[in-house]
Formats: sequence, C-alpha cells, structure tokens
Amino acid sequence: MNQKRPEVTYVDAICGSGKSTTLQQYIKSSLLTNSEAIPPRYLLVMPTHELCEQVKSELEPRGVRSYHVDIELNAVKHLTTTLENDFQHSVIICTHECFKHYCYRAEFETELQSLLKDFSVFIDEIPDAMFGAYIKATHTDRTEENFPFIKWLEEKDGLLFLNENYRDDLYKYWHEKQANGEELKRLLWVILQGAGLLYEENKHLFAFTASPIIKSAQWAENLTVLGAGSSRSLFVWAAEHVAGYTVSEAGEHLQPPVERRKHKRGAITLMAVCENRCTLTSLQHVFNDHLQEIIRRVPGEFIFATNRDKSICEFTTIGDEILSSGSRGERVSMASYGLNHYQHMHNAVFLGCSNLDRDFQGKWRQYADLNSWNVEEFEQKQRAAMNYERCYQFISRTSIRNADTNHPLMFVVPDLATAEYIKEYYFPGASIDCFNFEKPRKKVKGTETREKVQDCKAQGMTQKQAAESLGMGIATIKRNWN
Repeated sequence: MNQKRPEVTYVDAICGSGKSTTLQQYIKSSLLTNSEAIPPRYLLVMPTHELCEQVKSELEPRGVRSYHVDIELNAVKHLTTTLENDFQHSVIICTHECFKHYCYRAEFETELQSLLKDFSVFIDEIPDAMFGAYIKATHTDRTEENFPFIKWLEEKDGLLFLNENYRDDLYKYWHEKQANGEELKRLLWVILQGAGLLYEENKHLFAFTASPIIKSAQWAENLTVLGAGSSRSLFVWAAEHVAGYTVSEAGEHLQPPVERRKHKRGAITLMAVCENRCTLTSLQHVFNDHLQEIIRRVPGEFIFATNRDKSICEFTTIGDEILSSGSRGERVSMASYGLNHYQHMHNAVFLGCSNLDRDFQGKWRQYADLNSWNVEEFEQKQRAAMNYERCYQFISRTSIRNADTNHPLMFVVPDLATAEYIKEYYFPGASIDCFNFEKPRKKVKGTETREKVQDCKAQGMTQKQAAESLGMGIATIKRNWN
C-alpha cells in the first residue's frame, strides 16, 4: 500500500472556464506520451450519470477509451469488478454516490483500497463534505439498551469516543445485520473513524466526520477535486481540518487557460429578493404576493428554479403558473449539473433555499465547538455549500458563460447575503439591488393595546373613561397615552 502522506489537490476556476476540457487533454497527453508497460489509469467521479455519459462521449473523439459504471443496483460491486479487471479502458467513470459507497466499504476492506493504488482520482464538482448521522431516540428510558455500543465509549472533553479495547466489538456490531438502520450504520462508521459522539440526556446521538470520498486520498495515486470555489469549500476544509490531510492547489497542467479562470463581464445586476437571510417562510410570502413584480423587473427570457412543493407553500406549482407565463421563463432543475444549453438567455431567477432547522443547526454548532473547529468559519462554509454556490452554479448556465457577448445580465437571487457572496467571489463589477420583500409582521399585543388607547384618546375620552371602556388598568392607559 502507498504510505505517502494523504494529500488533496484542487482546481478552482469559474463555471465554463474549461476545467473538464483541460483534464481531458491532460489524460490524452499522458496516455500518448507514457511508455511504461502499464499505462496510467484514471477514475473520473461525476455528480450524475448524465454527466458521466457526456464525458465519455467527449473522450471518444480524443481517442481515449473509457467505461461508465452506469447501473444503480449493485453499482459498488460493478465498480469493484471494473477496477480490478478492466485494463482495456484507461479511464473509468462513476457517480459521486457510487464512489462514496465504495470508499465507505473500502475503509474496512484492504482489497478495495489496493484497487485504487494505481488510479489518479478526479472529482468533478464538489461533493458533500461531511458524513454521519443525527439520531433522535424515541424511547429515552431505554436508549442505552437500544444502543448497546454506548457502553464501549468513554467521555473526553464533552464527547464520547471509542475505547480502543472495544474496537473489535464495535466493528462486529457495525457489521452485524441487526444494526441494519442506515442512519445507525453511518453513525457507527463515523465513531470507528475516531470521531466523537455527541450524546445528550439519552435523547440525541450526533456524530459526523469527513466524507468517505476524502478518505480515498489515502489509497489512490492522487485525489483532485475540480470545481468553482473549491479552494474555500467545506470539502477542502474537511480534508484539512477533519481528516488532517495536506491540501494544495493542483499543478498548472490541470489549470484551465489563465484568461478564462475569472469572469470579465461587468454589466451584471444581482437582484436580492430578501434583505435578511432567505427562509422557506419568507419565500412563501414572495410566492404568494410578489412573483408578478419580479417578472416585471426581469427583462426578456429567463431560466428559473424553485424549491419543490411543500406543506408551507406550493413553490413548484405557483412558480410554473406565474414564472412560465408568456413563455418567458423556463424551469431548470437547481440540482442538475452540466445543463449548459441556455447560453442564449441573459437572465436567471433563483428562488430557492436550503437551511437546516434550528435544532440540527444548534447540534452542528455545539459539535463544531466541542471539536475545537472554528464554528463561525464552519457555518459560513456550510451556508455557502448549501445555498450560495448552488445559486452561482444555476445562474452560470446563462450567457455569462459566453465571454464574447456584452449583453446586460440580471440575476434574481434569494437574499443580500447570496448577492454579496457572488459579487465578492465571481462578479466583482456587478451592482446589487434589493426588492426587500419583507414578510408582514404580526401585531404584537403591546402594539394592539397602544392602538386601542390612542383611538380612545382621539375620541376625546379621559384616561379613566378609556380604562373603563377597554377594561384595562389605569397604569396601562397612562403608559400608552402619549
């Protein structure tokens, strides 16, 4: 096995800069110039099967034979067989999900680890960085009976860690079929990696560590992630601060052309919908009352994305009805990568958000603090991964990819924080404006009381008469009189 210090390298350049093209050219060049008996081998890991097929079709004209692990059922078994036996193809392609599950298993199967030793692994687009589980105990009076592995853990600085005397017991418990819940399996796997368990009052079990994909840096020839914002991503942060690996920028041979690494366009307007951080509740207000106003402000055709229908609001249904009216708006999935067929459109409307609920966010904050991570930095990277970068990926499907056009662009984004992030890192010459659609505030009891007292005063009542009329104490009347 390769005993080198694990390292993760990254290629950070804007969408449309040519990261994938540069990688394909490098692969072709290395295969043509390598004279060794065993040529270099590559594993390309993509977000979706559609992108896997796209890359496969792009490699063929370059004379590079590749194989796509294109099945969902038993994908890990199929990838294992392909890595082991297929020397006819120098490039193997699979999805993020397939490779994550492969690495999850490889942690305890040295044969799977060894299959990667001759492969250079390239992760296209940034995967989820953290892996683990948050389990809420239903029967809190029987938590330690229902989760017997807790007795094999010992407390240290507010977290429970595996007592190494019981490692074999915990591994066998993880491997047994009776520990069959997916969440429980993930939780146990994380503890076996040396992560601490946040265990509170028999109610909550919370443990996370770096993604299994990051672990592959230990076994592969090298591991490189390619994506806009990768240098400041939670994925790279987790590789360095959670896994403890070395992180560095990839060599110039993997970098796209210098002139294409940053956006040069300046005629861009970022229109924030909300002044404060966008939530599903604030979006509900926008969808119910303000979509027509947004359309009036956006010139010409545009692509748009929304959350799916939820109990709080039918985001998809309302969005399709209003934003698609007049054939000006075209829905594009916010979750799809590589949908770059909209370069004739100059505008985009991204009306979606993905926020953790308060309980989950509170657990993350507590867990980060107990692990001595920079809590503020961690949360910022978490928000960027869940919202800001996703929004940027979406609006990057427009004509912003075409450096030859000078057409003005307008991008509607969920909130000012998103607009400021995208301006800072991608469009420094952009202007920012805000619709400022604030949700109407409910009248609090004190406000209602003051309005009633002021109404009595306007009718010419004395303070005593107002108190009698409203059934309030004289002290309350006096407090709201002026």
